[in-house]
Amino acid sequence: MGNIQWSRIKNSIKLYCKNAFAEQNIAILETDINDAIDIFYNLLSKKIPYAMLNGLGRTVLPALQESCCDNPGSLSSFLVIKAQVDSIMKILLITTGKKTYAEVTGKGTKQLFVWTGIVPSYTM
Repeated sequence: MGNIQWSRIKNSIKLYCKNAFAEQNIAILETDINDAIDIFYNLLSKKIPYAMLNGLGRTVLPALQESCCDNPGSLSSFLVIKAQVDSIMKILLITTGKKTYAEVTGKGTKQLFVWTGIVPSYTM
């Protein structure tokens, strides 16, 4: 995927995560952060049998490269990543067996967040 420097991206994400957890006084092991980042990368790289969800890494990884390494704070790279949040959650739900492609098709961000368990349904 071009000039993607995944180790630099991963280190930046890890630093952002460690800072965010520390600001909220949340204890988390560095190995857990590393594992989560690796899962995220595998999710982006995974071949999905649904054309609308396949190849997510082709857009997200270059945006992460720009945002984490080449031009931190770039609005354009943030917007690319933001636009792909629904697709990331759909792939997560499908690959974990929580939902089928038919179930996630046409669903919005709010419902996808509830289904992933990232945000409990009673808070939305």
